Amino acid sequence: MMTSDRVVAGYCRCHPVRFILHLSKRDLAVASTSHNPAPGAAPPADGFDPIEVQREAAMFYGLFLRGHPPEELRRDIAIPKQMFLKWLSHPHYDGQFRENAKRIYRFRRQVLAVFDELVDRARMKERLQ
Repeated sequence: MMTSDRVVAGYCRCHPVRFILHLSKRDLAVASTSHNPAPGAAPPADGFDPIEVQREAAMFYGLFLRGHPPEELRRDIAIPKQMFLKWLSHPHYDGQFRENAKRIYRFRRQVLAVFDELVDRARMKERLQ
């Protein structure tokens, strides 16, 4: 493995398969240019570490590379809007839970955006070859 490669390992809740994924820095940079802060910049307002978003997306991308349908993986990443609204409107959930639900929802939307970029890039690469 080259020194410019990143190894991502993890588990997916919907597919109980352990995997290790090798992504080059170029693949990660292209997929997440909007998520990379400038050196010395303040942390993002939402408090998410961009690397965490990339790691989560890379985990699902690894499953895509192993043959799992992207539509199924998108369903696993995304939180349905109805479920999110149910979490926010349930009378027994306190304010802290609602704030955490909002953060999780924003995080998963970012993961989905990075995953879609990786999948689109892989499909374009296949088309060009």
